[in-house]
Amino acid sequence: RLVVPSAPEVPLRFIKQLEQLALSQKLATITDSPQQTVTDFAADASPLHQQELGWIARWQAYAAPLSPLWALTNLLGDGKTYLLLMPLLLPLIGWQCFCRILLALLVVNILVQWNKFAIGWPRPLHFDPGLGKQAASGFGMPSGHTALAALACGLLAELKFASSPGRYWSVAIAATLLTGAARVYYGVHFISDVVAGALLGGLLLALWPKPKAASWMVSTRCWWGLALLALPGTLYWQDPLLATSLFAALGMATG
Repeated sequence: RLVVPSAPEVPLRFIKQLEQLALSQKLATITDSPQQTVTDFAADASPLHQQELGWIARWQAYAAPLSPLWALTNLLGDGKTYLLLMPLLLPLIGWQCFCRILLALLVVNILVQWNKFAIGWPRPLHFDPGLGKQAASGFGMPSGHTALAALACGLLAELKFASSPGRYWSVAIAATLLTGAARVYYGVHFISDVVAGALLGGLLLALWPKPKAASWMVSTRCWWGLALLALPGTLYWQDPLLATSLFAALGMATG
């Protein structure tokens, strides 16, 4: 992008350096690099992903009239939604419940990112860019949005329906299905990614300590421990989402 081949003499920012390199003369002697045109990357997908690509295309065509709904339900699995929501809930739910839910959100984030790097599965839009209705980076398995929606919505509903597990599990399942449907519709996750994310979020929801047994989650030691848990992956992979958990934990530990 420094030199236009058809007009190498146009004024450039580093014109003196380019003149010293004599690029104008060299351009005429350099042949074009070989190019290979690939119209379909799906042939390189696994048999499972090849099957799912067809399902995703059909789901997008079927669910297109509900696109405003998917824009809303996609927010159920967006970490920024809860980072904005949690401080507003603090006066209503108290410090211990705040720490319990925030810790769960950061832990599921760390587990999702670790698994994504360990498994290394691509996203649907990597095989078929036409399926990508929304930008997404990194690996796809498991779906972090789906896992987060299942866990966060389940824990928040538990505050309201603590004595009725069936009710808050119903909320968690509904949020999981709606978020997973949105992620598949946007072409950023395979159905298998969503299923894995749902299982991870559901497992954490089932195993997460109840409010009465979560007093240790307000301790400084707990948050220092979470920071140490997030540190190796953040340094090794230099991943911004792992860094989010790291610095959130540091903020809780020191603040």
